[in-house]
Amino acid sequence: MQAYSHSAGFFTNKDKTEIFHQKWTVQNPGGALFICHGLGEHSGRYTNLLQALSGQNISIYAIDHAGHGKSGGRRGHIKRFTDYCDDINMYIMSTIKSEAPDIPLVMLGHSMGGLIAAAYGLAYPDTIDGLVLSSAAFIPSVTVPAVQKAAAKLLARIVPWLPQNNKLNPDDLSSDRQTVEAYVNDPLVHTTITVRWFAEFVKTAQECMERAGELAMPLLVFHGSDDAIVSPEGSRQLYEKASSADKTLKIFDGLRHETMNETPEKRAPVLELVTRWIKEHTTA
Repeated sequence: MQAYSHSAGFFTNKDKTEIFHQKWTVQNPGGALFICHGLGEHSGRYTNLLQALSGQNISIYAIDHAGHGKSGGRRGHIKRFTDYCDDINMYIMSTIKSEAPDIPLVMLGHSMGGLIAAAYGLAYPDTIDGLVLSSAAFIPSVTVPAVQKAAAKLLARIVPWLPQNNKLNPDDLSSDRQTVEAYVNDPLVHTTITVRWFAEFVKTAQECMERAGELAMPLLVFHGSDDAIVSPEGSRQLYEKASSADKTLKIFDGLRHETMNETPEKRAPVLELVTRWIKEHTTA
């Protein structure tokens, strides 16, 4: 990754929370990529993607969402899911659009980050030129009972900060043992969500699916067929409903939740697809 110039820092969002950001830039980029990370993780877990895009003349940007990674805020908590989108838009407008206003910008979101990216595409469609959704969290692989959703909605009003475990099994992330062990031993990874977060997540997933037809920008959707965390059916449904004239869906047979972090031989075709698509859609 010697081709990149890396820098990092913090900015203050509208709620006075310190949000960590970092960027890997190149001189005279032809395009830019913004990465939305998933639940409980952070922006430093995308090394494979960074390496795949190295030498492609693309600058890459990311933040740690509020309550995640190096950013401030209660772990796994959010008042409104749209707050994630507002933080991203603040950063895009103040940094990416300021540094490189005339180059195409693609947003890539993984898992929860895929849901955030879809919500962002609905809220701020004119700020991005393409949307890439990796194992996007529209439908959990394990059905959440209606009574649990109703209880979370009620508790979110009474005790919004009530914590619970996200019940994510690290072995479901990838068949690559190094990936799983690195996740388990990562001090920036957390396993907590609050009842408010869960209620907001359920509401936003439903809203994004209902409004998916409003997504009209170029769209790449990909998922692993053996994802035990997020169902590939959500990716299929959003892809079918999106009105984008330029859209691609790829379900990778036998891959788990983090397709870009699978074993080298399994992740190679994933990264090849993603790299090619981003390159094709960021030609200034």
